[in-house]
Amino acid sequence: MRESVRSRVVTFLYFAVAILTIMFSPSSSFAATPTFQVGEEVATTGTTNVRATADGTLLGTQSKGAAGTILAGPVNVSGNSVIWYQVNFAAAPSGWVGGDMLVAGKTGPIAPKTTVVGLGTSQTMILDEFGNIEVGFVSSDSSGNPTYSFSESTNQGLTFSKPSTLPMVPFQVPPPLGPTIAAERNGAIDVVYPCLGTNCPGHFGNQSVQLVRSVDHGLTWSAPVQISLPTHPSGFGAQEPVVAACGAGVTVAWQDDGIGANFSNVDPDIIVVHVLNGVPGTPINVTNTPASEGHPQIAVNSQSTVFVTWVSDNDNGGAAQPFDTIGFAALPNCGAVQK
Repeated sequence: MRESVRSRVVTFLYFAVAILTIMFSPSSSFAATPTFQVGEEVATTGTTNVRATADGTLLGTQSKGAAGTILAGPVNVSGNSVIWYQVNFAAAPSGWVGGDMLVAGKTGPIAPKTTVVGLGTSQTMILDEFGNIEVGFVSSDSSGNPTYSFSESTNQGLTFSKPSTLPMVPFQVPPPLGPTIAAERNGAIDVVYPCLGTNCPGHFGNQSVQLVRSVDHGLTWSAPVQISLPTHPSGFGAQEPVVAACGAGVTVAWQDDGIGANFSNVDPDIIVVHVLNGVPGTPINVTNTPASEGHPQIAVNSQSTVFVTWVSDNDNGGAAQPFDTIGFAALPNCGAVQK
């Protein structure tokens, strides 16, 4: 039997009412505009129009993630399904924004979490081949004398080990000067530093370059090993050491007035040596000129070639002149002397 026309009309009206009820129900998915309170912090979800009044004159736009505070609202505009809020943004323009373009809270850049590594200054930081972060810094002992501390992070900086104190005599690391650090391929850590003649006997009263090494992530350190050679009774000796991992060890460069053909004690040269397992090889005098060379920098490529730069004072020991030059040298085989 066919359904009557009246019955079909009633059925249609029933379903129409059901659909309208779902659409305008508070829990309906069509009610997409969120509600906010005055004083609440919000952020834009995309490029957002900002207007002088609710659905009024356009003042400009805010980019995605722009943060602001609700000043007024909600406001409904006749014939407009958007609920409007007045927002005071951190940067102009501020005004009325559709609530469908806002989310609660801030979505802008998040400040990184910071961590205190230790108490000190003049820090040096490197990243070893295993992703560990190695930090060395000038600190103080219980008497307030400067010394050198080391700390390591094995979890991308979330935490750092308790700083260990390197075996250095106080006052041999005067701030802001300090040691430099390198990590070998096997994870060993090498620290080189200038040592004052009063703290390192046997160097004719001059400054020397020393090295300490750790094979257990800085928990313990070797006794200092002298890297520079003895110098003449006068002059300033060795200073400004820099170090970089190379091959199975490290290569050290420094300024020294006591090696090579120039022994006037006023014409320092740049010296380089390869150190393997904490034992220095034969030093190379890279410059050996009548000029005064200093302030070395060092870098190493994947082919174990050592690059060294320095400043050359062509005034032969006098004050810096406009014709000072920057020198460069490339040393193969980590700067190790071939036998």
